[in-house]
Amino acid sequence: MVDENLIQFIIENYPKKAYEISEVIDMLIYEVDEIIDMINSSISEKSKERKYNEARLHIERAKEIELVKHELINMNDKIKQDINDSTNTSIVQDETKDDAASKSETRVGETLKINDDPTGLRPFQLKIRDKIMRVFDWRDLYVKACEYFAAIDPAVFSKYIGDPKMNGKRKPYFSYKIDRNMVYPRKLKATDIYIETGIGTRKYLDLIREMLIDYGIAFSEFEIYVHR
Repeated sequence: MVDENLIQFIIENYPKKAYEISEVIDMLIYEVDEIIDMINSSISEKSKERKYNEARLHIERAKEIELVKHELINMNDKIKQDINDSTNTSIVQDETKDDAASKSETRVGETLKINDDPTGLRPFQLKIRDKIMRVFDWRDLYVKACEYFAAIDPAVFSKYIGDPKMNGKRKPYFSYKIDRNMVYPRKLKATDIYIETGIGTRKYLDLIREMLIDYGIAFSEFEIYVHR
């Protein structure tokens, strides 16, 4: 879809933008998945109504969109891998310069709450109650938040498996195994649970909001420190 040399050029010269592009692609993958769910529902309805020609057309379009989704996944995997490979060089050096210049200002003026808009922001630290965690990006923040909740009460967390409000229509966000519909499954530390991480920043925060409620943690006890 995109030339690998171009991806490498962006990562080497504009690493922060590469992060932002990756986050946007994650959100796009999530929206494409939603479209596929909608098409599948339409296929079912049209089949019930015996509108078979229309159903076949929707099936063909779903196949085409599925191919686009996998191209996006492959491209984003490449971006994330290249970013990870260069983490200890250009990105870290760039962030160190930024932190040295504005660390105190960022901590004071750039604190994000669970209901705030995350658009254009990149997290570097998460605080839940007295627990402070360094985070790499929104996906890393979501994983570490889930690991925090799973550690303090595994029984509550395990109930998210199969809970309709905590899972997608077509794919699980929490599972004891890697479901074939999962895009970016990640196994949580010290658990047997896999979480879906290919769902986008806003969905991460929506799910964390539900966890805060379930665990009886006040929204004010959840803080994200971010860069612009």
